[in-house]
Amino acid sequence: MSASPVGQDSVQINTMGTRGPDCRDARRSDFRRGVLPSFAHARWRHGDTSSKSGRLSPAICAPRRSSIPLHASPGNRTSIASCRSRTRSNQRGELHHYAASALSLCGQIDESLPHSIEAARLLPEDPFMQYHLAVLQLMTGDYKDGWARHKAYYALPDKQRRLSFPSFREWNGELVKGSRFLLVSDQGHGDEIQCLRFAVWLHEQGAVVDLLTSEWVAPLAASLRGVRCVLTKPPSGPYEFWSHLLRMPEYMQLEVSNLPSVRMPYLIAPSDKVNRWRTRIENFSRHNTRTVPRRVGIVWSGDPTFMLDRFRSIPLSKFVACFEEPGLTWLALQKGAKEREAERLADAFQIHTLGPDINDFVDTLAILETLDLLITVDTSVAHLAGAAGRPVWVLVPAYAEWRWLRNRDDSPWYPSMRLFRQRKLGNWDPVIEEVTKALRLWRDACIPPAGT
Repeated sequence: MSASPVGQDSVQINTMGTRGPDCRDARRSDFRRGVLPSFAHARWRHGDTSSKSGRLSPAICAPRRSSIPLHASPGNRTSIASCRSRTRSNQRGELHHYAASALSLCGQIDESLPHSIEAARLLPEDPFMQYHLAVLQLMTGDYKDGWARHKAYYALPDKQRRLSFPSFREWNGELVKGSRFLLVSDQGHGDEIQCLRFAVWLHEQGAVVDLLTSEWVAPLAASLRGVRCVLTKPPSGPYEFWSHLLRMPEYMQLEVSNLPSVRMPYLIAPSDKVNRWRTRIENFSRHNTRTVPRRVGIVWSGDPTFMLDRFRSIPLSKFVACFEEPGLTWLALQKGAKEREAERLADAFQIHTLGPDINDFVDTLAILETLDLLITVDTSVAHLAGAAGRPVWVLVPAYAEWRWLRNRDDSPWYPSMRLFRQRKLGNWDPVIEEVTKALRLWRDACIPPAGT
């Protein structure tokens, strides 16, 4: 779906853009839009980098001019020399970061990592440098260092203003048995859904858990095991501990090897909604054939306000080869501006549009219970299907995304998930071909021959 508002800018480093305090405002704006820091950093440092072509453009990374005066009194020479040294170090750090950003956008993680490490070393107080390195460390499976460094996210310029920071004691790994614990959402809806499992984990450790989350995710959280109360506004307390969702993994000592960390599924749709949607959807699948078509959901677009959405969303027309496969009934779960696009294909293919009638994530969760498979781009519905233990295939773009790790077609976060990875940024054709072949094999394995 996304039940919440659902391409965007390619990355080119423009060395003639904004500097000084203004660039910090641009940086804050980008992070409010949910962009990965690795790519936002190149954008806000030197102005708007958008390109209508959708292709990556060559970048020339020129360090900013020093503001150090050419002439100074002898008494200032030492301080000037020190300032120049710091300026050169900062410039080198920025250039390494630009290289790391461009390489990670293209999915070249091994090449990006040394530049990111050097940028973080040269600029240890810059949270953007530290957070970008954390993203790469997590993607490579280095959860110990990655989660520890991930705390830099909360030092990014707009987070103190945008996020909730309760006044209670912040959890740092203490025993929680018998304690009242407030768990606070801090990122996008997909992140929230992925990390709701930590509320279940806390309950299993003996904590009394309340969850502060977004209005969109709150109805989903009502089905979580062991959560006492789901809130959408900060409570007065009292609580012994609180934590942001994505601060939990460091102190849980979360590793790839102990994922998914709780019993799956951890989200369950209300039975009344499942029955209501099942009745409606079964009417789509009634045929005068001797086989029952498999029901497949489709989501092709994410939130367009996310800067990298143009790289993860896929035009619906790209999926025509999938729609042409016989023995399948398609259900379009897309929400937002593109939710009616599938209606144009209804005469040519067995595809039905549900988006306009989906009111929230709970509706989508109920629909997923009636499907045999979901095929989706990397958006919140992928997490919803995974959290519900429903079969889901996710088409993952080439750019660095920590949660999907790399060089694998499964996800330890979601045992029911299969990943189809893009190898070259912007080129979805080989991925769609791979999905179509896999779909054919899956269909043939699911549907018995006629007469059996």
